[in-house]
Amino acid sequence: MDNFFFFIHVPKAAGITFRTIMKRNFRRQHRDFAADFYEDAISAETIRFALKQGSGLRAASSHRFTADLPYDLQNLNIVGISFLRNPVDRFISNYYYVKKLPIKNEITNSNSLEEFVASIEANPNTYKDQNLQSKTLKLSYDSLAEKLQTGQLHLFPVDKYDHSLILLQKRYPLDFRDVSYKRRNVNKSKPDTTPEDLRARIANLENIDLKLYELSKEYLDTSLKNDFQEGEIETYFKRNRRNCKIRSLFLDFCVTFSEKVHIGIRSITLP
Repeated sequence: MDNFFFFIHVPKAAGITFRTIMKRNFRRQHRDFAADFYEDAISAETIRFALKQGSGLRAASSHRFTADLPYDLQNLNIVGISFLRNPVDRFISNYYYVKKLPIKNEITNSNSLEEFVASIEANPNTYKDQNLQSKTLKLSYDSLAEKLQTGQLHLFPVDKYDHSLILLQKRYPLDFRDVSYKRRNVNKSKPDTTPEDLRARIANLENIDLKLYELSKEYLDTSLKNDFQEGEIETYFKRNRRNCKIRSLFLDFCVTFSEKVHIGIRSITLP
């Protein structure tokens, strides 16, 4: 039975980088669904209907996917993948990312991160992106844990990104042949440090996501122990770091250059 991979892209959790990896490995059999802030999640029934019609695809990525996928399809092995970030770090990163956008909301209207946190503390459960990772995945904690056990879902912690990638490569060697990467969409406007007392207050706000984040770390640690023999992880890890370095120095530039040449030639030759 063929695998069909859904990347559930949680905002500000290394998703742009992984979408690039998906595109490289699945090429024309991957579809990247763009999403605006106002668009709703794509339901399992909508996905089920689309897959039954036949699409020629083997993978898809979107902010609009959730962990509520049609896992019971008879002709495809549905696999969900998502990366979860330390909720405190994700909260802070998201604040400074949104702060740069030309929109009006509670973040852009605030004068500082501390002021924004205080406003949420004063008005509990009014900030729609509070515990956003759990909301994005949609399923309950127990349901997510069950899907992890069956292998139908993979939740990985961003702070062990490389180990998560080599686990995917180990489990699906024909699907994820190359998991090297160059970091994308790095937010350079975010301060290097945040006061510990403020981080503790954010952690209290993000308590649901913190529990889920701990589950992802436990899942990865257990999977690495079960899937790799002694010394094998280091071999995979070193090889991928070498490939990442090569990609960062040479390959991405060559690919970008060739794409621009191709687009330029087409613009000249097409009527």
